[in-house]
Amino acid sequence: MVFQSTNAQEIVNICCCCGCCCALLRTIKRHPKPNTLVSTPFLVTADTETCEGCNICVERCQMEALSLDNGKVLLDADRCIGCGLCVSTCPTGSLRLVRKPDSEQRKVPKDMFETFYRLGQARGKIGPVKMLKMVLKSKKDSLLASR
Repeated sequence: MVFQSTNAQEIVNICCCCGCCCALLRTIKRHPKPNTLVSTPFLVTADTETCEGCNICVERCQMEALSLDNGKVLLDADRCIGCGLCVSTCPTGSLRLVRKPDSEQRKVPKDMFETFYRLGQARGKIGPVKMLKMVLKSKKDSLLASR
């Protein structure tokens, strides 16, 4: 199971899901470069010298970032989301999580409003004025609902 939280510094939810049942992970997995979609500060590194080719990590990887090549683990860094599932089951310790350089880490949005705003901007559907109107309407609706 992949441990996930809301894509915001102010966490709204936490879940543990797998790549076959979770719609979010399935969507990420279908992307050619899942690593570009997540805000993870980690990436797996592989030591092919100590790898015994047991295939456990390949079976555990939810993003199909690992494969075997000539009996040694091969990492596709573009597919790795840094969850660490492969690391926790590697019997030889050939895999480990390393922190990405700050320059390669995505800035995590402050809250869900910022997350949705960024998504809207990326899709070309929302600008600052439209977002402000949505926030004000949401606050107004909340106030009216509490009466």
